[in-house]
Amino acid sequence: SSRFILSETERSALEQKLYLVQTERIKLQNRLGQIPVLGQPFANLVRRQEEAIASLKLLQNKLEEARIAEAQLVSNIQIIERAKLPSSPKQPNPKLVLVIATAAGIAIAVGMVLLLEVMDNTLHDASEAEALLKLPRLGLLPKIPAQALSLEQPKRFLADIRLMEPYRLLLTTMELRAQKRLQLIVVSSAVSGEGKSVVASHLAAVSARFSRRTLIIDADWRHPMQHNLFGLPPQPKVKDLMDSNQTCLEAVQPTAIANLSILTCSDQPSGPATFLQSQVMKSILAAAGDHYDLVIVDTPPVSSFADAHTLSRYSDGLVMVTRPNFTQKDILLQTVSELKESSTPILGFVVNGITDQTQQYYSDSFYSYQPQSQFRQTHGKEASNNCAVISRGVDHADS
Repeated sequence: SSRFILSETERSALEQKLYLVQTERIKLQNRLGQIPVLGQPFANLVRRQEEAIASLKLLQNKLEEARIAEAQLVSNIQIIERAKLPSSPKQPNPKLVLVIATAAGIAIAVGMVLLLEVMDNTLHDASEAEALLKLPRLGLLPKIPAQALSLEQPKRFLADIRLMEPYRLLLTTMELRAQKRLQLIVVSSAVSGEGKSVVASHLAAVSARFSRRTLIIDADWRHPMQHNLFGLPPQPKVKDLMDSNQTCLEAVQPTAIANLSILTCSDQPSGPATFLQSQVMKSILAAAGDHYDLVIVDTPPVSSFADAHTLSRYSDGLVMVTRPNFTQKDILLQTVSELKESSTPILGFVVNGITDQTQQYYSDSFYSYQPQSQFRQTHGKEASNNCAVISRGVDHADS
C-alpha cells in the first residue's frame, strides 16, 4: 500500500508537470503566431539599411571620380605671398567717419539756420525795413539803459552823448526830409512794446535841450506812459478840458528839463475817437502849436486803434517806431499799407533798441558816438579831430 501511495504521488506530480508543459507550449505557439507581425518593422529597417549602404557606395564612387577629375586639372594659381595679420582694422575708417560727421553736422546746422530764417517773421535790420516798407529811414536809436529811461533825472540821458546824439540826428533828419521846421509830429508803432513812448519822450527831451520850446502830449489814454517817464502825476481830467474848465496851457506840467512841458490826462474820455475829432482836441493842438516850437504826440499802436490816423491829419507827419527782432513784418506792412491808403502823412520810420548784437549792422552810423579815447583807439589820430568837433558842438549847445 505504501508503494501505491508513492506511485499516486508521483503520478500527480507528473500530471502537474504535464499541465505546465502544455500551458507553456500553448504560450509559445501564440508567440510564434505573432512573429510575422513583429518581424515586419525589422524587415523594413533591414531594407532601409541596404538602401543607405547602396547610396553611400554611390556617393563614394562619385567623390572618388571628382577627386580623379580634379587631379587631372593643372591650376595656374600660385601663392605669391602669405597673408599677414593687419595692424589696424580696415573698418571703420576714423578719418572717413570724421569727415562724414563734419559734413553732416554742417549740413544740419545750415538747414536749421535756413529753417529758422524762414520761420522768423521779425525785422532784423533797417535795410530790411526799407525794402519792405518803401519808406525813408529817419534814424537808428540805441537801447536806453534802465537807469536812463526815466527823465525825472534827465542828466543820465542828456549827459551821455552816445544816447543823446542819435535823437538829435533823428530830429535833424526829419526836418531835412520835410524841408521845413517841424511843428507837430505824431509818434506811433505797429504794436505795443516797440518803444514808441520812450522814443517820443527822449526825442522831446533832446529838442528842449537845444533851446526849443517843446510839448509832449500823451494821447495814449488807454495805456499812458509819459507821466511815469517824467515822474509826474497824471492830470488834468479829460472832462475838465472838454468842459473848458481848464485850457491846454493851464493843464500842461513843467518837467525837470528846461523848455519841456507835458500834457497828460488822469482819465480816459468816454469816446476816444469822438474826442480826437472834436473841436476841443483841435483847439488843444492849435494852442499848443501857437505856443510851442515843437509838439510831439504819443499815440496808441496803429494796428490796435485809429487814433494815430486821426491825429496825423493835424500834424506834419507820423513817425513809425520799429524794433529789431521784435517787430512782425506782416503786421508792420499791413499797418503801413493802411496808413498809405488813408493818405496819412508818414515822415518815415526809426529803428529803436539797437544793442551790441544788432549794432554791427549800423557801425558806420554809431562810430562817432564813442568816447573820444575809445574812438581814437578805434579809428586813429585823424578821426579824433572829428570827435572833438562834435564834442565842442554839444558843449556849445549846453550853454
